[in-house]
Amino acid sequence: MILIIDDDKVSRKIISACLDRLSLKSVQCENGREAWELLWESNDVNLVITDMVMPDMDGKELIQLIREQDELKKLPVIMISGVLGAVEIAPIMESSPAYTFFLEKPLDIDLLEKHLQAIGVREGAISYSSSSAH
Repeated sequence: MILIIDDDKVSRKIISACLDRLSLKSVQCENGREAWELLWESNDVNLVITDMVMPDMDGKELIQLIREQDELKKLPVIMISGVLGAVEIAPIMESSPAYTFFLEKPLDIDLLEKHLQAIGVREGAISYSSSSAH
C-alpha cells in the first residue's frame, strides 16, 4: 500500500488517480502526524509520497522520524513540494539517498510514474516490503 500525505485535497486526488491507473492501493492522510500514526498501526505501507509543507507535522519531520526507525529506515519516500526546491531538499535526501526522491509541484505524472518504476513499483505490485513488525 502507498501512503499519500498532503494537506491539499486536489494533490492527493491527482496522486491517487495515478496510482489507481497502475492498480496500486493507496491511503491518504492530511498531515505528517496522521501519517506517522498510520505507519505505526499498519505494516502494509510500502512507499510514502509526502508533501513537505503541511500543518501539524511537515514532511521533513516525518521523514526524519521514518529514517530514525530501524524497521522503517529503508522505506522509500517520494517528497513533493511546490514551495521547497532542490537546495532545501538536499540535506533530507542525503540522509538516505537510495530511498529518498524528490518531485516538484505541479506534479508531472509521467515523472512520478518513472520514479515509481525506479523504486521498484510495477503495475499492481511493489517490490519493497518491511520485514520487521512495528
